[in-house]
Amino acid sequence: MSSRLIQLNVRNFLGIDAVQIEPDGNLVVLNGPNGAGKTSVLTAIWALLASKAGLKNIDQPVHNGKGTAVIEGVIDLGDGETLRITRSFTAAGGMNIKVMAGDGSMAVRSPETALKKLFTSISFDPLAFSKMRGKEQVEVYLRAVDTELDLDELNVKRAQIFDERTEINREVSTVTATLQGLPESTASADDEEVSGASIMAERDAAQAIIDGLRGENERIRLNIAEYNEAISCYQSERDQQAQRIGELEWLLRDCYPGCGLTARQTQSIRERIDAALSAGKEGE
Repeated sequence: MSSRLIQLNVRNFLGIDAVQIEPDGNLVVLNGPNGAGKTSVLTAIWALLASKAGLKNIDQPVHNGKGTAVIEGVIDLGDGETLRITRSFTAAGGMNIKVMAGDGSMAVRSPETALKKLFTSISFDPLAFSKMRGKEQVEVYLRAVDTELDLDELNVKRAQIFDERTEINREVSTVTATLQGLPESTASADDEEVSGASIMAERDAAQAIIDGLRGENERIRLNIAEYNEAISCYQSERDQQAQRIGELEWLLRDCYPGCGLTARQTQSIRERIDAALSAGKEGE
């Protein structure tokens, strides 16, 4: 686990009257208008961990009108160990530093040496960091925190993706140039659409004719069925009348044995009866 600052108390330093910060997580957002003290907070962190030589660049660290400025921070070293650092400045130019165990049980004999080791492992110049390019900031961040990211591997993958994108763009340019070199088509989209509509109309007209022929065929079939039924009824009636004629002939012979109807007379009677039946059928 990397060491990190878990508490910061600043009083009367640069543009700060008093501020206390206890980070909750890995990200702290400093927000406020110009002159609110955002830069002073970053400088206080730097001053807490910097060497004496680095602090020479800070002019008048004590807030105007105050006698003493104090910066106190608690560093989490991991495995339950903490380190408390207190740096103070006087308006007269004096400076003092104290490094102790987090619980205050033991003071470090050589605080400057301890800070040099600590500074190289967990801290950096926040002002310089704000002026770095994005790539440089990422490198500093990865050195300061625990992470499974492999920056070199990411850079290799980025280069591969860039090369692939370049090749794809080259192929797109080739295809575009090929398409532009093709002759323009003389076909009109509107003409093709009208031609398709005409074909659909012809198909619908043909289907209508087919449907009409099917309807006519069905009507004829029904008429034939009706005619066949009528013929069957007529033949049945004719057979019944012929049977009646035969019965009448026998009746006449029984009643008038001497009438002696000849075959010619019988045929004449049959023809009259058929004519009567046909006339009745036509009248229907």
